[in-house]
Amino acid sequence: MTPRLLAIATAALLALGCGDDEPASWVDHDTDGAKILPLGDSITQGDAAHQSYRYPLWTMLVDEGVDFDFVGTCTGNYEGDPIWPAHHGLEFDRDHEGHWGWHAHQILDELPGWLEHYDPEIALLHAGTNDAFNEQPAEEIAAEIVEIIGVLRDDVPGIAVLLALPIPTAHELPDEILEDLSEELDELAGVHTSEESPIVVVDLRAGFDPDDLTHDGIHPNAAGEQLIAERWFEELVFLLD
Repeated sequence: MTPRLLAIATAALLALGCGDDEPASWVDHDTDGAKILPLGDSITQGDAAHQSYRYPLWTMLVDEGVDFDFVGTCTGNYEGDPIWPAHHGLEFDRDHEGHWGWHAHQILDELPGWLEHYDPEIALLHAGTNDAFNEQPAEEIAAEIVEIIGVLRDDVPGIAVLLALPIPTAHELPDEILEDLSEELDELAGVHTSEESPIVVVDLRAGFDPDDLTHDGIHPNAAGEQLIAERWFEELVFLLD
């Protein structure tokens, strides 16, 4: 399937939202810990057969003894939920802001409304994959991602943003765009970071083989989710220490 045809095939998914059967904040998190916002598209959300990186990241943070709270208006995965086993007697914190099939501009448009429900201290931002499949130029995608960071800062001026260099895909043209996007984001992060609101680049591309670490050439399998979680965790522990 060509990138253009794949973009058309996924267009019907763009307005699906969270796929939740329960309202946001389904668990009452009685904690003063850091509010962490997993923000992005399907790679953040996961589906009925794949937990997403959020689950292994959650277990790592629990093991580390970190006081934290995932936040977001979503609690479900696309087309249903996988099994999320309890860990050390705790139930998985399902809150997130991952939206299957969404482009960066859609996240940008809806983010102010989402932020009425929570004030994140740290954002885990992985966006741009669907834009690349739509053959949008990398510089335009990067500009929209910078605008997303601006909206986050308007809500919480001191927010720390962990900015992903998006994982590779097995599709040649979209991945060329994602490679260019990663270069753009790496440069723009250096320009826009500040002492008050740091932007930390998290390189999810390095060592990520889509043939081995995705289940369809785009979305991570369990091993891919584990690798992504480890990369987020490596940076989070410094911020949460």
